[in-house]
This record gives sequence, C-alpha cells and structure tokens, in this order.
Amino acid sequence: MFQTISTIIVPVFIIVAFGYFSTIFGVTTNSAIDVLAKYAQNIALPALLFINISTLELGTVLKVNLLLSFYLSAIICFALGMLGGYCFVQKP
Repeated sequence: MFQTISTIIVPVFIIVAFGYFSTIFGVTTNSAIDVLAKYAQNIALPALLFINISTLELGTVLKVNLLLSFYLSAIICFALGMLGGYCFVQKP
C-alpha cells in the first residue's frame, strides 16, 4: 500500500519542486507560468477528464446502496435545515 501511495504522490512533489526551483533560478518567467496554467486548466484537464469518463465502466463503480445512503441522508439533512430555517427565522 505504501508503494502505491508513494508512486502517486512522489511524482507530484517532484513536479512542484521542479517548478519552484525553475522560478527561483529564473528559468521560467511569470508570463510563461500564466500560459502554462491556462493550458492546463482550459485544455489538458478537460481532455483528461473526458478520456477518463469515456473509458469508465459504470457497472463496477456505481453501487446503488452507497448512492442511496448518501443521497437519502443529504435530502433528510436538507429538509431538516429548511424546516429549521422556516420555524426559527422571523419574517420581516
């Protein structure tokens, strides 16, 4: 388990450290970082999400009992909050 976590987390820290030291030593400028951030947020992340969602097997991921327990409790909490807001908030 530790090896799985480290293979996911360590590359992220290496990329962050690379970006940090490249700005400290003046290899990249702020305008280059802005362009890279716009590319990552507007092109790369949506493409990655689309690819991952298109290859997702919903039968293995979707569990009805888990969804039902989450959404039923969320609806009950919402209804209790609305009821409490209606009962305890004074109208002008």
